[in-house]
Amino acid sequence: IYSFGNNDHGQLGLNDYTQRNSPIKINSLNNIDMIECGENFSICKSTEEDICYAWGNNKQGQLSINTIDNKYSTINHPKECINTPRNIKSIKCGNNHTLFLTKNGNVFICGNTRLNENTTMIHNATLIDELPFIIKISCGYEHSMCIDSEYNLWVFGSNLMGQLGKKCSKEISGLIKIDNIKNIIDISYKGDTTIIKTSDNNIYKLGCDKHVHFATELNGNECKVNNDKYLDGFTHIWG
Repeated sequence: IYSFGNNDHGQLGLNDYTQRNSPIKINSLNNIDMIECGENFSICKSTEEDICYAWGNNKQGQLSINTIDNKYSTINHPKECINTPRNIKSIKCGNNHTLFLTKNGNVFICGNTRLNENTTMIHNATLIDELPFIIKISCGYEHSMCIDSEYNLWVFGSNLMGQLGKKCSKEISGLIKIDNIKNIIDISYKGDTTIIKTSDNNIYKLGCDKHVHFATELNGNECKVNNDKYLDGFTHIWG
């Protein structure tokens, strides 16, 4: 693994806080087959015993490294995560939270989860046991998306821009199943917007992010599903 760029939270994993303008190898990491970056933090998985390592900003528990005494609020070198699952299929990071998807369809979460009113910051990866068998995950800045084995979409977290498919509000408690779109095969995001692809190759947008230029402009505060026909026929739209 090589890293470069800003390093004010130790997010380069080079045991210091110095900015780098060219790639530098992280010597302590080997046999890495998966890596994901959040806002000022990174998490990777080793092929050896499925161990995860993380570094950078951990003030909200997004590295899955216990911070009860705030000892590890910022970590400038790779450190083994606590309680991360085995058989990890995918890792996704938001601004301050992390999702882990296992090969047997379980989703684990840590950080500022916004999962419900009573569950905010989780310092070690924890199973979301209310979800069915999940095949794909993604994270926006402050919201999360999961596709289940029957190609339904589940979302949770911030809804400030309507990215959960409901009228715009700061947050909505609990998991939400999107019922009016079926056969969802892929998900992506642009910050505070959810982008959905269905098996019939239609693209939908949830949210009011003005920077998503291919979606229909919305008026007022009602954030609803929008189908952009201009993208019909495109197979790959994700950056």
